[in-house]
Amino acid sequence: MSQYLSVASWDLALGLAADGDSSRHQHHYVRVYTPLDGACFYHSICLALSTKLCLHAHYTDEVRSEKGLKLRQMICEHTPTYKKAMLRVDETLRQYIPTQAQLLKPGFFAGDFMWHLAAERLQFGILFLGLTRADNQSITALPYDIKDAVERIKQKHKHMLHGTDLYKATLHLLPERFLLIAIVGDAQNHFQPILMYDSRRQACFGVFDKSSMVVKKFINL
Repeated sequence: MSQYLSVASWDLALGLAADGDSSRHQHHYVRVYTPLDGACFYHSICLALSTKLCLHAHYTDEVRSEKGLKLRQMICEHTPTYKKAMLRVDETLRQYIPTQAQLLKPGFFAGDFMWHLAAERLQFGILFLGLTRADNQSITALPYDIKDAVERIKQKHKHMLHGTDLYKATLHLLPERFLLIAIVGDAQNHFQPILMYDSRRQACFGVFDKSSMVVKKFINL
C-alpha cells in the first residue's frame, strides 16, 4: 500500500467491514492525507476522482497539489454554476456569500455554500462525515435539481419518511455517483477523502455507486 494512504484502515471508524461479505478480507476503507494548504477540500475531490495519484510514488506532492488547485479553478471559475448557487440563497443574505474571487483565494475555507456548489458543478453526490459524529450521520451535498426533487418527495410524504425509507423512496432520483469526504482536525476544518482499498488488486476506488453499502449507511437526506 502506498505511503500516501497515511491511515491504514478506517473500517472501524466507519463501522463497516467491507462493501459486501464476499470482499470482506480484501477491501478496506482508508482515509487519505491531503496537504494543509487551504485547498484540502479540492484535493480530497481530486484524489477521490483520480486514485492513481495515491498509489504511484512518481506523483509528487507538488503534482498532486497542482491538480487539486486546477480542480478548484474549474469549479469556482464557472460563472453559470456560481450564479445558480447565488440565486438559491435568500436575497437578504446574498451579501454574505463569498465572491468567486474569494473562493479562489488560498486558505479560504470551503463551507456549506461551496460543498453544494461543487456537487452541482460535478453532478456528484458528496457525503461529508465527521470523525467525532457519534450518530454516524453525514452532511449530504447534492446537485441542486436533485436536491429540490428530494425535497418534493419529503413534502409529499409530509416529512414522515426518514433514514432507510427516505433513501429507498428517493433512490431513483439520486446521482449515480458519490464521493465520501472526512472532516477532520481539532477545529473540524480539514478535509480528506475516504477511499476503498482492494488489497488483492492493489487498487483504490474513490467513487461509490448510489446503491453501495457506504452510501446507504451514511446518506443524510
